[in-house]
Amino acid sequence: DELLWVSGTHSDLECWDCRAPLLKERDRSRGPRAPSLHTISAVQRRNIPFGASASSNLAAVAAADQPEAGPLPLVEQPCVVVQGLPAIVKHDFLENRRHVLTLDTAGMVSAWDVTSGKRVKDFGKVDFDQHRKALEEELVVPAWCSVDCRLGSLTVNLDFPQVFAAELYAVDAGHERLPDLEDQKVNVGFRIVRMLFKYWIAYHCQRRGGGGNGMSRDGDEEDVPPMPEEVDETLDYKLPEDTRVVVTEGAMAAPLLCKRVAEVDGTEDPQLLPEWLLHTLERGYTANDRGEPLSEAPKIGFHLMRSPTCGDMRQMQAGKLNAPQILRARKVLAYAVSKLALEIPPHMRRAGTDDVVEYLELLCNERVVPPEMNLMTIRRFYAKGADELTLHYRWKQVQPQPLPQQQQQQPPQQQAMAPPVAPRRVSNRQSPGSSPHSQASTQYRGTH
Repeated sequence: DELLWVSGTHSDLECWDCRAPLLKERDRSRGPRAPSLHTISAVQRRNIPFGASASSNLAAVAAADQPEAGPLPLVEQPCVVVQGLPAIVKHDFLENRRHVLTLDTAGMVSAWDVTSGKRVKDFGKVDFDQHRKALEEELVVPAWCSVDCRLGSLTVNLDFPQVFAAELYAVDAGHERLPDLEDQKVNVGFRIVRMLFKYWIAYHCQRRGGGGNGMSRDGDEEDVPPMPEEVDETLDYKLPEDTRVVVTEGAMAAPLLCKRVAEVDGTEDPQLLPEWLLHTLERGYTANDRGEPLSEAPKIGFHLMRSPTCGDMRQMQAGKLNAPQILRARKVLAYAVSKLALEIPPHMRRAGTDDVVEYLELLCNERVVPPEMNLMTIRRFYAKGADELTLHYRWKQVQPQPLPQQQQQQPPQQQAMAPPVAPRRVSNRQSPGSSPHSQASTQYRGTH
């Protein structure tokens, strides 16, 4: 019926009505043979002599007005446009390695959370680069995935062993700040993989419970270890059921598996999944191709010393300390308190609190380190990548509190004398003698 439906590089679907122009071209072709403005090039138009025909005269005029123009279109505008969603054309990962800043074809800038598969904030039509710069923060998180927008939407790529590189405190990984999760660690990639294949896990757990066995890569039955009960499902992320899961041999290879989360039910051919993924799903911990547990997250060595400005404080014994790279400055101070049994000077006491960060502060290169900053970030932004990381502790610089107005107006001899106050120990919230790390607890594409 000569209605042409077209889908281009944008997300709209267009309908072009070519019936009238084509009918006109058919009628013209029945007359004297003359070139059409819709099929000849600009170079050909220049060579058409005047007087040849009405059509060729029109061609010459058009060529003179637009000497570099191509063939004229049959139809200027579509008759129907089915609006699609704006395609994402630009993106950049934020420092927390969970949020991605995007720019779409409508000029809108938004932030997406790859651990929830949702858009979390719209910034409107703002300059993308300037807004990205405004969102910069001093934070280092291991790169556990990569992101691209070649399909007009965000695609999160998971590659082994990078996928298991980010082990963070639960709060830093996007979970709610709760007392029970203060020192709980979360491997971001492990939790994402569990959610992408949650129905696969449930299917094989049910088979084990009913006496069934696991599945080898050859499709034969084999005994596999049961899923550990200590896997805390409350720390798993929640991804939309229609999130697409794609498994390929390489980043540019054809998909071996392409399903939505709700469709990955455990009946898939095991040969379609990489070994490290099979072992991780079956055993409930991060595993390599041989099913062996991966080594612990890297640690950072550092020296902890008394600040030169606090000569009255006790000095740490010489030696290098090692702690997980996600350890916070707060925990380093707590370790110093437990080892040195520091006592709060009377003039620094504050009613109702004995938190270590209220009285002590950590420094690196003479800069005060925020209590929640981790060692990775301290080394990157404060130590400037120095080979040896040296941290100093000192009493917090407290400004003297002014006396109440009524007390200031009393004569000196009438002011009440405050009784002497005995020193009080700082609470470090961890047992004496413990080490600094004892309690430091869309679309997804995976490759073989």
